[in-house]
Amino acid sequence: MKIILFDLEATCWQGYQVGRSREIIEIGAVKLDGYGNWIDTFETLVRPIDHPHLSTFCTELTGITTEMVRRAPKFPQAISAFLDWADPWSEHIVWASWGQFDEELMRNNLYAWKMDDEWLSPYIDLKRQYQQLRALPKAKGLISALRKEGMEFIGRQHRGLDDAKNLARLFVCYIDMWQY
Repeated sequence: MKIILFDLEATCWQGYQVGRSREIIEIGAVKLDGYGNWIDTFETLVRPIDHPHLSTFCTELTGITTEMVRRAPKFPQAISAFLDWADPWSEHIVWASWGQFDEELMRNNLYAWKMDDEWLSPYIDLKRQYQQLRALPKAKGLISALRKEGMEFIGRQHRGLDDAKNLARLFVCYIDMWQY
């Protein structure tokens, strides 16, 4: 069994934007074995099609610029590379992220490109499980959860691979307690 902890960054705007679909602009992931040992990492930017020019808000939040994603592969090529790396057909994979946002965004983008999403199961929402494990009255953000465990965030927040690496650090703390 392998665990893939992934984090997605997406097109975004300040405030609520009616009718704007969110496109993935970055995929970051860490692959662990069933004992919590790090195997490998994955990172790719993704070129958005519907909103090819990133908002100033998005660039300030993520550090990802329009020029960076302009040179990136489109979603189908990025997902193909991600799946080649993850190799979900060779052995059992458990997919996990911090909250439902990443799973929903991935499924929505797969649907928009008319691509299969069966490989994304089983999926676990570590944010919800962490809340239950720690008996917290409400769910915490990843940074708050790291601090609760005595860890500081390493890297840049809102970058896919850095978020995934920090999630993996937290995941390993409770390796025997997550519900698969």
